[in-house]
Amino acid sequence: MPFSTWQSSLIAKGSLILCFGFTPVVSAQFSWQKENKNNQIGDFQLIPHTCVMEKQQTTCTRELTITFSSHFPKAICIYSSLSKQPITCTDTRTKHVVMHSIDSSHDITFTVFDSQSNTEIAKKTLEVTQFRPVTKRIKRQYGIGLL
Repeated sequence: MPFSTWQSSLIAKGSLILCFGFTPVVSAQFSWQKENKNNQIGDFQLIPHTCVMEKQQTTCTRELTITFSSHFPKAICIYSSLSKQPITCTDTRTKHVVMHSIDSSHDITFTVFDSQSNTEIAKKTLEVTQFRPVTKRIKRQYGIGLL
């Protein structure tokens, strides 16, 4: 491969080559886009992510903050496993924040779909659990070294 073709193909892929004559002196890779961990399209959060029922309660009633943010503007719809209708569908933007109240006795899965392509973007589960107090620890009268 001729040097000029080799050099231009590397530069097009995001490399920087400093040459002195025909010998590369310094070669470095760079990237203009910040990659998200796990190659996700955005960040999806449920706050709080756990709902705890008291001993006498049969359902958990709570106000949730659902947040989805992405690097590029997206139109999305957010669904819950409790209903086939979307909680909300929003226009094209980079940050979506929705307040939603729930009343459930079992775990709820929230799913974010891209409105234009109808593909799943992200999924999170709100855990619903019953409060169980810790049994009282038995205290021994002896030190820990005498067990």
